[in-house]
Amino acid sequence: MKFNITKTALAFATASLLASAAHAAAPSTVNLQFTGALETNTCTPSWSGSDVTTDFGKVGLIDGNVGTPLGEVKPVTLKLTGCNVAGLTVTYNGTEDESSGLFKNAGTATDVALKLTAPGGGAIVPGGQRNITPTSNTADFSVNSQLVLNKTVTDKSQVAGTFTSVVTADIIYK
Repeated sequence: MKFNITKTALAFATASLLASAAHAAAPSTVNLQFTGALETNTCTPSWSGSDVTTDFGKVGLIDGNVGTPLGEVKPVTLKLTGCNVAGLTVTYNGTEDESSGLFKNAGTATDVALKLTAPGGGAIVPGGQRNITPTSNTADFSVNSQLVLNKTVTDKSQVAGTFTSVVTADIIYK
């Protein structure tokens, strides 16, 4: 019995010394390695530059309720070609119009907001996302745009002015 206790005590002492020696020998710096693959032109945009402008021109005002459309729907074509990715997520960022939850007008016209929808339907709101799966290496994240009333208007003369709204489409490749 005494032999077993001594053998156990010796094993414990050896393990304690090894543990403290390992702790004392811990490095003061560590090298981190990061790896990945970089590809040129993940996708090629169908537009040039970083801005795409849609001009609604002169839009006739009407009296109406919240959401009443003003003028025509303007399609905005946004396609990426040569996409060698499994998919992408597009986030539409812009200033939210507090009255309607749509994109705010930064111009002088009052009670008007920008409504964006996906071509198949479905509202796109500030901070909203769309997941796109490329087909034949083409990713289409086009939108339909329209000006709408963001409040009930009974005196259209008070609404007149300019319209401008900036929406940034942030693209994350998967």
